[in-house]
Amino acid sequence: MKPSTLVCGAVLVLIMVGAVAAAAEPLAWVDATGNVGGDKWGPGGVTVIACVPGADEVIAGVADSGLWSSSDGGQTWSPMGEKAKIANRPYSIVFDPKDPKVFWESGWSGPGVYRTADGGRTFDRLGVIPNVEGLAVDFADAARKTLVVGLHDKPQSVTVSSDGGKTWRPIGKTLPAWTNYSTNPIAIDAKTYIIGTAGTMKDKLPAVFRTEDGGQTWQQVSDQAAAGRPLVASDGAIWWGLAGEKGLIRSKDQGKTWAAVEGPVKRTPVEMPGGRLVAPAGQQLHASTDGGKTWTAFGPPAPFAPAAVAYNEQRKAIFISRSSDKKIPDAIARLDLAGGLGAVIPRKLVVWDGEEKVRGSGWSKPDGTTGWKVQGEVARGSKGLELHLEEKGWAGGGWNWHSWYPKDSGTDISGFTTLTFWIKVVGEKPQGASVSVDLNCSGDGTKPTAQAKVLKYCPNLFDGQWHEVAVPLKDMPAPPEFNLKKAWMIDVGVSGAEVKLNIYIDDIAFDDRPM
Repeated sequence: MKPSTLVCGAVLVLIMVGAVAAAAEPLAWVDATGNVGGDKWGPGGVTVIACVPGADEVIAGVADSGLWSSSDGGQTWSPMGEKAKIANRPYSIVFDPKDPKVFWESGWSGPGVYRTADGGRTFDRLGVIPNVEGLAVDFADAARKTLVVGLHDKPQSVTVSSDGGKTWRPIGKTLPAWTNYSTNPIAIDAKTYIIGTAGTMKDKLPAVFRTEDGGQTWQQVSDQAAAGRPLVASDGAIWWGLAGEKGLIRSKDQGKTWAAVEGPVKRTPVEMPGGRLVAPAGQQLHASTDGGKTWTAFGPPAPFAPAAVAYNEQRKAIFISRSSDKKIPDAIARLDLAGGLGAVIPRKLVVWDGEEKVRGSGWSKPDGTTGWKVQGEVARGSKGLELHLEEKGWAGGGWNWHSWYPKDSGTDISGFTTLTFWIKVVGEKPQGASVSVDLNCSGDGTKPTAQAKVLKYCPNLFDGQWHEVAVPLKDMPAPPEFNLKKAWMIDVGVSGAEVKLNIYIDDIAFDDRPM
């Protein structure tokens, strides 16, 4: 049975993925190239773009012109480095997660690696290694002693430093002789590294290798042509696009095994706040809020196919860039998101969906004659929840996704704004009908609840169709002991002269759309 996709209430009309509030200005890309790079650009033009965490600052790397910084959204740019400027063709910028004023830059056609500890006012060249592309830092070590790099267009070129970049030693010769360019490394810890070997060398093959002994030996873990800078996400997953935009692979076990990711995105994504993933497919940006399970196009098409994507949380803007053979007037563009990422890419926390998240149990009458049951006859996916009600006055039931009265458990929903669920009601609307949903939080046995009237958000509830109901948490008055860090159950109740209905629920979740 294919459900309809009706959306209820003014709440969802205001804003959804890929759409903006009716009263807001339409999203539009604006040029943010300005004076970046000065008068002379080397081959490659704008080669990398990155936003400084926690600051309204974006950094662009321009070939043979160093790093440039803008704090006004790309209207004006200033060269970074008072004493010594970056003298290469920038390839990557890696921020220290503990202090964004500390970051590393790698590049080729010149000195390979630089480091700054003052936000780019001054830079120190690390060692004498030249022509570097990918750079990885072992952030498991507080001292940041281990750095791993891959050289530009060179096979078996993995090189490591164990003293913060003062000295370097090659370890790539232990890779098989048949491997292609070893450009982009990942550092898991001081001894565990991953490298992709994609490239254009004749008679050489692509693969992904992993070492746990600092490069003395390597194990092939994939035969895919992982290319470009990989993403190590905050949940530990590793994402990597394939050469020629032929696919996307992911590892959930620190690179030991890899699987293809289905969908329109074929490029390595970037991670946005809240675990969102964003990547381009051609000129269209796509986002995933469920770890790559689904991707949704959002915003207008970009003015060009982005080579790099970055998000400035302070400005609430997405920046994109593209490379070029020479200086061009439109290498960087900006998309301002009114209301921030949540306005166009609501992050979703699913607590029950009948497919992957199926834990829980339900109740209705104390005598057990009716209650929630999991079944597949009427569902948005493979399984849904069904509750049969026959009562006068009031009838209802609850579904919990934790154990009863979970004193030490519960779902932390404190970072979300909205309770969402899909609901379908089969049966006649009772005379004087009222439908409520209660959210239970805190596990001390008192079951403190917050309540909302469902018909306020979904007036067409009794039409026999599936509807998504979105209830702002701020609209649900709660007692003092209500604990948003320990949500564990919702109750759905119907009152009327005579209640004789079947209620179906699916995809119980929370998101952070603006309300």
